Amino acid sequence: MSLLLLENKRWLRAKGPVRVNPRHVAACNGVHILEFSIGGVNYVLPLEKCACSPRNSAIYNGERYCEAEYCADFLEKIINCDSIKVKGRVLGQALRVRGSIAEDATNPHALVSSESGERFVLKGYRLASRFNPEPAFLEYLSDTGIAPQLILSYFVGDQPLGVMTRYIEGGIDPGSVLYNSLISTLGGGYEIPADLLEGVATTVSFFHNRMLECRGEWCCPREAGPRDIEKWARRVNTYRQRLRELGWDNGLSGDFERLAEEGFRGMLGHKIIRTHGDLHFSQMLMQKDRFFIVDFEGEPGRPPEFQQDLEPAVRDIASMLRGISYIAFFALSSSLRLDSAETFNLIIRGSDPRVRLVREWSREVSERVVEAYRRSVDKRLLPGSSLTDIFRLVVPWFIERALYEAYYEAMYRAENVRVALATLYNLIPPLID
Repeated sequence: MSLLLLENKRWLRAKGPVRVNPRHVAACNGVHILEFSIGGVNYVLPLEKCACSPRNSAIYNGERYCEAEYCADFLEKIINCDSIKVKGRVLGQALRVRGSIAEDATNPHALVSSESGERFVLKGYRLASRFNPEPAFLEYLSDTGIAPQLILSYFVGDQPLGVMTRYIEGGIDPGSVLYNSLISTLGGGYEIPADLLEGVATTVSFFHNRMLECRGEWCCPREAGPRDIEKWARRVNTYRQRLRELGWDNGLSGDFERLAEEGFRGMLGHKIIRTHGDLHFSQMLMQKDRFFIVDFEGEPGRPPEFQQDLEPAVRDIASMLRGISYIAFFALSSSLRLDSAETFNLIIRGSDPRVRLVREWSREVSERVVEAYRRSVDKRLLPGSSLTDIFRLVVPWFIERALYEAYYEAMYRAENVRVALATLYNLIPPLID
């Protein structure tokens, strides 16, 4: 029986070293594809023998291997492999993995270069047996300028193993710019990066307009029906129940569920599309005055029964505004040198002038995002005619996303549950009075 030893893997939803008996599903040119399950979560892992850092290695049958995406010749091996299906543009020149990038990301990311000097990003997937629309998204959006250009994707059977996209040279995380502007605001200089917000919102509107025209089975738009409303409400109830089971239900009143369910019922007959599903400012890259959306896998912790749900476009807007919530919490914590519990209590009390300043700043940022988005998005996707109307459409999804975040954090990063809950309790940004 084979044995796999893993430790210190960000993508692994388990604490401490893990020993499992994997299933060997494919082998080609020294690359081994393993599948295994831990705690009801299914994983897929390509391994290869090469030189790599300990954090990117694993022990398989007593021998040290590397996660294959970090091996220099990995792409050359799978391109010439019958058991791994490669789709896309095989460039006709050698491709070499040069090293890891985005090391704080959940999935492995590596920088790849070609003989001609072009650079690409190789991204591997670890979760198996889940709906992963990213290859389809990238193929559909590849030549629109909305997402990085897809070069190739690779699969074992129908299971996606990874994608390679063109590297965005000089790409900057817009979330970091927004965070720094709030730090500056808390330091006495009120800053709103207006051009950045305009560019982000306009890009998201172009993305949603494009998805409105999608006709694939995975993405075809339609009108929301009673079953959609019921599933969205059940999703909220699921997160609430799981938070209760994990001991994080204190202070969560039923008003949140009621507000969400009432808001969902008002969306009967509204146009629903394949949304990004996990959109926030750090799921974008800014290259001078251009913006690209990345990471189309969806929420990693969303229960399987809800992963393929179509949603109104405002769900992505709610998710972005929740990104402002996280920026607000961490900026307050950093600028005031408070720990998570102290920041939570400060926000909950709400009387501190710095909390009021953060709420004012976050409201203005939200208004600028929504106003810029409204100017460019297809009106079939945004029936609201005023900021107040649009914020009312956003609120139920803001609540749903916050409860998802709290549930996900409780499962995997318990120290951040307070981030999700404090900004929900005190509505940062303040979308309604």
